[in-house]
Amino acid sequence: MAGFFGLFAAPLAGEAQPAERVYRIGLLSSQTAESTPPRDAFRQKLRELGYAEGRNLAIEYRWAEGKYDRLPALAGELARLKVNLIVTPDGVAPTLAAKAATKTIPVVFFAGDAVESGLVQSLARPGGNLTGVSGLTAGLDTKRLRDSEGSGAHGCSSCHALEPGEPNGCPPAQPHGTGG
Repeated sequence: MAGFFGLFAAPLAGEAQPAERVYRIGLLSSQTAESTPPRDAFRQKLRELGYAEGRNLAIEYRWAEGKYDRLPALAGELARLKVNLIVTPDGVAPTLAAKAATKTIPVVFFAGDAVESGLVQSLARPGGNLTGVSGLTAGLDTKRLRDSEGSGAHGCSSCHALEPGEPNGCPPAQPHGTGG
């Protein structure tokens, strides 16, 4: 997860960093402060890259607290504050709100299928001001479990140990009833 948080700092790292400049990051979450993915790792990675709150960094937190209808207003607030970067660590809904609120502020997201949800045009050429991590396996997990359960060939089930060298961790599924 720390590697993912390192993505947040990438848009800041490309800019000149005079000592007096304070960078402002807006963190937009559909959750509460207590339930949002590890903020400490985020802050630690920023410190490792030379950014520290109170010195050259200010983080504007906006929590929807499970009230998704609040996301557009919260994203608009961050855009009006003219933060240097908006981070959406917990899904498609806050990212869509940020995308609608600004076409110029970089948005770094962690979300499900970024193409299918309309966040980006394609993974190769996302376009616009969004970048991040797309959990492409959202639709594949159920299929993998279905294909692997009871395969018999290698005894693969949702509870067995992972197979090194296999892309999804399980040996190739055999048709049901083929033995193995």
